[in-house]
Amino acid sequence: MNKIAYLIQCHKGYKQILKLVDKLKCEDLVDIYIHVDCKSLKLKELLSSFYVEDERVTIIPFSVSVFWSDISQVHATLESLEFIINISDCYTHISFISGEDWPLKSSYSIVEFLNENRNANFLSYEAIGNYRWRLIQYNFLTGKINTRRWYFKFLRAFLKTMQGLLCIKRTTLKNKVLYKGSCWFTLTPDAISFILKSKDKRLEPYIYSSCGDEHFFQIELLNSRFKSEIVNNNLRYIEFKPGASSPVVFSLAELPFTKLDNNMLWIRKVKF
Repeated sequence: MNKIAYLIQCHKGYKQILKLVDKLKCEDLVDIYIHVDCKSLKLKELLSSFYVEDERVTIIPFSVSVFWSDISQVHATLESLEFIINISDCYTHISFISGEDWPLKSSYSIVEFLNENRNANFLSYEAIGNYRWRLIQYNFLTGKINTRRWYFKFLRAFLKTMQGLLCIKRTTLKNKVLYKGSCWFTLTPDAISFILKSKDKRLEPYIYSSCGDEHFFQIELLNSRFKSEIVNNNLRYIEFKPGASSPVVFSLAELPFTKLDNNMLWIRKVKF
């Protein structure tokens, strides 16, 4: 049976990450890579010290500072994936998860499932619909702390309205079909290597976009030869309340197992 890899992106929750990693381990069938946000250097120090002698867990040596709605999320993901691909080419899949995800099946069952579907790429997507503005209008307020505060939201709405009135539109993605979806995925090394080729050129049209991480992988892969290999399912149970911009956060005791499809392998978000 071939190995799989996890890329965990985190910025908090030291004890929870330790429990998550322990839950994901599966002898020599799973390797785990952890990218820690640049703003959380203390967490990185703690994790590096704890896993210093663990061959199955690697703390990615570089750190990218990630901000909400900013392209830095995609940048951190691409750099981390490139780091993993350069280390090993033995994985059937690399699964990108957060430090607040939790497996719903045993680690061995997950490895077994991905080995049985070794040519499939699991990525949720849908037509971009009313979210086209995210990519055709400029968002110059990315890369800032606290951009979810009311005055940033007001300023973003004002700039969005003004660009609409002045017919300001970006055309850098005009030759591609646009999609949206969750930023969490499980991809094959072939699909990832395709994305990494000319990654800076691919990333350029998404700079100053809004929530580019919910569009980049969907658009780049679904406009490529990999479209036929993509399963429209990221294998994660994610629940949103009506009108909410963030998913429901569950405790382990609250996990809604009765609602879950048997194909779901992970859930987010979970907080201990």
